[in-house]
Amino acid sequence: MMEDHLLTLILQAQNPKEAVASTSNILTLVELSTPSARAIFNTLKEYFITSEELSVAEVNKMLPTEVASSFDMYFLNPIPQFEDEDAHIREVEKVAKSVKQSAVKEQLGLLSEKMKEAEKKGNEEELQEIRVEFNNLALRFK
Repeated sequence: MMEDHLLTLILQAQNPKEAVASTSNILTLVELSTPSARAIFNTLKEYFITSEELSVAEVNKMLPTEVASSFDMYFLNPIPQFEDEDAHIREVEKVAKSVKQSAVKEQLGLLSEKMKEAEKKGNEEELQEIRVEFNNLALRFK
């Protein structure tokens, strides 16, 4: 849901390239969890490497056919009116940070479960590796 809102904000921005760039900077080392949202966002990043303006037709050609309807939906979803483009980009960044936070929490939860499993098995070596990964992830995303 939050990822859908993020893509709606990006695609309805006056400057979607700037919105994609801001989001990419925030979501470093984090991928969107929804396969269709991930495919669309990755396609947009690829598209804007060589393009300045958004061409819906061009991006649609690049997308896997199974996500094209989701892509179209992002243009129809309502968003609030923003006083200017800067306010719109600030909202994109705010939502991107929330998406990142949710993704990190999910990853930390999965690692926590893996630690419990390793403890049950008595596998100290695996447990230590998972703890290191957990701590690195937690420190990176403070």
